[in-house]
Amino acid sequence: MTTTAPRVLVVDDEAALRELMTMVCAYEGWDVVAVEAGEPAIAAALARRPDVVLLDRMLPDMDGLEVLRRLHGEIPGLPVVLVTALDSAEDRATARAAGAVAYLPKPFGLLDLTDSVRRALEAARDTPVC
Repeated sequence: MTTTAPRVLVVDDEAALRELMTMVCAYEGWDVVAVEAGEPAIAAALARRPDVVLLDRMLPDMDGLEVLRRLHGEIPGLPVVLVTALDSAEDRATARAAGAVAYLPKPFGLLDLTDSVRRALEAARDTPVC
C-alpha cells in the first residue's frame, strides 16, 4: 500500500521563520512548498492543491485573511492554520470567522506547529465530502 505524504504550503514573509517551518514539515515527512506572499500562495495552492496551509496573517502584498478567503473560494474546505503575531481575542475570532481551522500565535514551539498541522489534517479527513 502506497501512501502519499501530506502536501503543506507554508506562507510567511519572514525568511528565517519560513525556512524553519519548511524544515520542520520536511522532517515530518510532509511534502512542503514555501512562499513569501499572498499572490504566490494562491498560485501555489491552485497548482499543488495542498492538504493544509500554514498562513501568516501579515503579508507584504495582502492581509492573510484575504488570502484565506480567496483560497476557500477556489478550494472549499482547505484547512488553513493562521500563524501570526496578532493574538487578541478579537484576532482569533476574526480568523475563525474567516475559516481558519487553527490559530498559532508567534512565537510558537515546534511541537505546537506539528500538532496544529496534524490536527488540521485529521479534521480534513473527518469532514464528509458532499
